[in-house]
Amino acid sequence: MPWLEDSRNALAAMNDPNAFRTSPGYEFRKREGLQAVQGSAAANGSLYSGNTLKGINEFGDNLAADEYSNWWNRLASRAGIGQTTATQLGQIGGNKSQDVASLLRDVGSSRASGIRSLGSGAGALAGAFDNYFANRGGKINPRSLVDYSTMNGGGYYA
Repeated sequence: MPWLEDSRNALAAMNDPNAFRTSPGYEFRKREGLQAVQGSAAANGSLYSGNTLKGINEFGDNLAADEYSNWWNRLASRAGIGQTTATQLGQIGGNKSQDVASLLRDVGSSRASGIRSLGSGAGALAGAFDNYFANRGGKINPRSLVDYSTMNGGGYYA
């Protein structure tokens, strides 16, 4: 995921003391700013004067302070995006696992209900047989259990 990778890169840059000095934004502003200060001094004929050196030094100090703050805030924002992404992915995973667990629980409840109904039906059938045989005095007559007259050819017991 590009967000997480970008976040890792931002955190690595924040921990690298040389990353700021070599960042493209700082390098560009430093180069252009020094050219402007030196160009202005050269146009006035004071390129190597004390005031020019003081101006270059002040420019460098101000640039470093301003650009470092901007650079740090950009990296912190990028790192936060990755952190937010990781948090949201974790929440999505947790929610989906709860959904799957609920689905499996419901499937299990449905199966248990079906098995319970089957057991109740088997118990009712056993009770019906018990009542049937109890009413016949406990005697079992296989011919009385099935109506063989409805079978083709009169059945086995003709």
